[in-house]
Amino acid sequence: MDKVKFSTTGRFIDLISENANSDKYANSTAISISPRDKYIDLTFQQLDYVVSHSAKFFYKNLNHADFSKVRNVGLLSNSDSNYIFNFLGLIKVNVAPLSLSPRNSLEATVHLLKESNSQVLIYQGCFKDFAYEIKKLIPNILLVPTWIANISESNYLEEYSLLVPLMTKEEELNNVSYILHSSGSTSYPKLVSHKNLSTHNSAHRYSLELTDPSRKQLFFFPLFHGAGIFNFILAPMYEKRSVILCPDISPGSRVSSKMIIQLIQQQSLTDIWLLPVIVKELIDYCESSPKSEGWDILEKIERINYAGAQLPRSMIINIFDHGITPWSIFGLSEACMILKCYPDRNSEYLVPLTPVEGLTYKLKDWGDNIGELVILGDDPCLADVKDLDEEGNYSTKDLFEIVGQNPLRLNYVSRADDTIVHVNGEKSNPLPMEDKINSLQLNKEEVSKAPLQDVISTIKSYVSEANLYAPSHSRIYDEMIYYIPMDSEKKLPVTMKGNLMRKKCYQLFEEEVKLTVENMESGYASDDGAGTQSSSSSEMQKISSVVEYCLKSILDRPLVNGDSFFTNGMDSLSGMRFRNLLKSKIPGLDLKVTDIYDNDTIEKLVEFIEFSKQGKKPNIKSLEDYQKEVDDYIARYTNLGLEKSCTKQLPTEDFHVAITGANGSLGSFMIKNLVEQSKVTKIYALIRAKDDAQAKQKLESSFSQRFIDINPENSAKIVPLAVKLHEDQLGLSKDTYESILPKLTHVHHVGWTMNFLKGLDYFDDCIAASKNLMKLCVLSQHKAIYNLVSTIGATFPTTSADVASVPESSLSTKLLNAGTCNGYNLSKLVTETVSQIWSVDYDIPVHIHRVGQVSGDTINGAWNTTEHIPLFVKGIKLMKIFPDILESSVTWIPANTAADAIVEIGAQDQNSQNRIAHIINPLEYNWKIIYNALKSYGIEFEVVPVQEFIHQLKTNPEFQNADINPLATLTDFFDYIFLRDQGVILETQLTKKCSLSIANCPALDFDLMMKYLKFWKSHKLFE
Repeated sequence: MDKVKFSTTGRFIDLISENANSDKYANSTAISISPRDKYIDLTFQQLDYVVSHSAKFFYKNLNHADFSKVRNVGLLSNSDSNYIFNFLGLIKVNVAPLSLSPRNSLEATVHLLKESNSQVLIYQGCFKDFAYEIKKLIPNILLVPTWIANISESNYLEEYSLLVPLMTKEEELNNVSYILHSSGSTSYPKLVSHKNLSTHNSAHRYSLELTDPSRKQLFFFPLFHGAGIFNFILAPMYEKRSVILCPDISPGSRVSSKMIIQLIQQQSLTDIWLLPVIVKELIDYCESSPKSEGWDILEKIERINYAGAQLPRSMIINIFDHGITPWSIFGLSEACMILKCYPDRNSEYLVPLTPVEGLTYKLKDWGDNIGELVILGDDPCLADVKDLDEEGNYSTKDLFEIVGQNPLRLNYVSRADDTIVHVNGEKSNPLPMEDKINSLQLNKEEVSKAPLQDVISTIKSYVSEANLYAPSHSRIYDEMIYYIPMDSEKKLPVTMKGNLMRKKCYQLFEEEVKLTVENMESGYASDDGAGTQSSSSSEMQKISSVVEYCLKSILDRPLVNGDSFFTNGMDSLSGMRFRNLLKSKIPGLDLKVTDIYDNDTIEKLVEFIEFSKQGKKPNIKSLEDYQKEVDDYIARYTNLGLEKSCTKQLPTEDFHVAITGANGSLGSFMIKNLVEQSKVTKIYALIRAKDDAQAKQKLESSFSQRFIDINPENSAKIVPLAVKLHEDQLGLSKDTYESILPKLTHVHHVGWTMNFLKGLDYFDDCIAASKNLMKLCVLSQHKAIYNLVSTIGATFPTTSADVASVPESSLSTKLLNAGTCNGYNLSKLVTETVSQIWSVDYDIPVHIHRVGQVSGDTINGAWNTTEHIPLFVKGIKLMKIFPDILESSVTWIPANTAADAIVEIGAQDQNSQNRIAHIINPLEYNWKIIYNALKSYGIEFEVVPVQEFIHQLKTNPEFQNADINPLATLTDFFDYIFLRDQGVILETQLTKKCSLSIANCPALDFDLMMKYLKFWKSHKLFE
């Protein structure tokens, strides 16, 4: 094990100043934070500046307290960027912050403050009332609000004094740096004190496991927990690496899956660090969202890191199957990181664990190849904890199965004590709650005489009191109570000492536990009384009444329209309960928990439900609003800012082609076509990646998935480049950018963000990328040809309802259809418009390719099994019913045909006949082809009306298990596909003249459909 590098003072905190004073690291980014919806980077020097200002604040406010005997200070705050500065500022003035979880009960928080002898409580403003309740119980405690950072004004090193004088290096190493707490197995959380010595050692041990310090990582762990403090604050400080914190959100709010997807898109991440419950929500979100809005974006990351609990096996497999590595880490508040994983898709255990380098431990034998992990007392990373065993070692109380040797491989089994581990990694000690409930004295004779409802009410009142002793994630709701009849043969199993035998209890009452879960998931409520309006009430009033009624069952306080659910006590558990209760009260309601996160007030949620029941999305913008936005964007991007050059010649040979979206389906098949042309000398594959090596790997992976085989000679033409298209010079080095310019002859802009829920401003980077790519053409020595791959959706906002067909011509920018004015369609319309303006201003040939629905290729039938149509086929096989859409037309165009057409047209100088192309299948065919192919393939089903199919999908419990039936998460998609009005026809006469591939485009026939089915079966979509 390499030697640990200690700070010169012995205090871990002083590594910040040492990094800031280092010529090598002073101007390196330390942390990226987003306090106000925009990320800012702080170098090690800037971080040192900000922390010095925090230190001055705390010296000024705490210098009257006596820290000569005890240096401990409570810190109660939500997890945000200010938490970092308060935490570090307190350590800087030489006191030890006790990180208090905001999820603790009042009793637990008071216990921790008393146990630690904390004289001061630093509290965030939203906890003011809670802090004053604490002061009633600890009158002598000093209350101080948290410091609020002003980054722009903290741009210099502030002078400050220490509250406790500095000692020798050896003495400081043995002083406490910070304090955590954990649940333990006693009635209250226990203190876990980390000395400077163990903190240095823990950070060093972590650095030995870090494979690549340059990985771009975003952390969602709460900073008041050990995982957050250690992974985000301490380890990066030691390793001198940069990390990104999730954006600050309102107190009580939660990070939504939609936000995570957006951040992955914006930040070009390699890793995300999440609690298991958020991983589950994120996977569910991707499964229920269009692929382009979910998996396509999530698949851009390389690794999902999680800690605190294990993920379900099916979820780990799902992550693997989408090309992402699930990375499980096992840590302790008492010893930081202790186990790492060996991810292996082919292993029975998928993510088996192994001890990290340098860990001193033993496995206490429990028999049957099971062992309890014990950290030896001499482990250098072990914190100062009290509950050591008789040998001076720390028992983790975690049981593991030994599944391999050399190196040792472990599979997590369970806890060895009473502590309950939740799916989100939170731990709950049930003993205080059980003690309260058990204090209810009911004898058999009294119960038999009393009215049943009175007995139940009494029990519920004790359960409500017990909830006061529980963290928010462990409360017991009415529907979670199961009443055992007094004459039942089943009794709670207890030991001779009266202790509950938990494992035996779980086995004995397995069915009853399942019943309570079903009650909760079905939206059961003990009081089914109305909460409804009279029949004369409007639909909106009825929905509002139901929402308010359901809220009363969830929260213990009244809310008005503008109050956020999550700042008033709702959490993930109660949010799920609220969703289920609403679904039970509003027939046919399709509502996800993430919808509640995104619509977290009564007013927003009522509007969302009203629109959802109508099969619509809330749309608060008028056509005039959209028009102004489009006009503003066109005006903003019209001017390229370049001088007009002299007349250039069209290229005739030695083609140098740049293509974006190169690792997508269209891009990959386009490259296959281009490399086989003798005139093409070089292809710059522009790919979003951390470096060129990863860009190459992504491209090769795309070729492999689509069975694209390129010989070595042609492969030498391809130059994969990692780019950031919206940045100046595409994010390339000056040398690389300038090496591309002289010989560039063609640009194909294929890549684009896919999201139909976002507004136009979400696509600003995409439009900026188009502008930067046009600059490439203008700056080339050739008359380079610019190809924009657009969408047929660009035609929808400007097409009125009475138009039967859309010609292959420029669009008016006058908007006529607000219902189709999503940001994706409008961004393509804006870019089409400005591209044609640039074309005229700079004499650049421009082709606009409006692409329709793309299917699998005609050669191998390769069609991604996670797309909607393959999942539809899998669902048909399971449900054994098929919607009656047999006469409905289908105009899918195979991926390789569409790619060939774009390349054919894109090489031509544009004229009035081929300026705009409709890349769709000119031949119409219907669903009978698909129906017949499925029947011939042996898939059995009956045809039912469309409404019946969707009704069965939404209401039949057999079909609503998303782990078995993928259609359970796609009801919105099928509402849209099967129940929408037919759109206009896009003309293809001119496109067919310019492209033999479009002219000869094959219709979907029996043979091609059979190729798709065989491909899907080979990829285990179905048996």
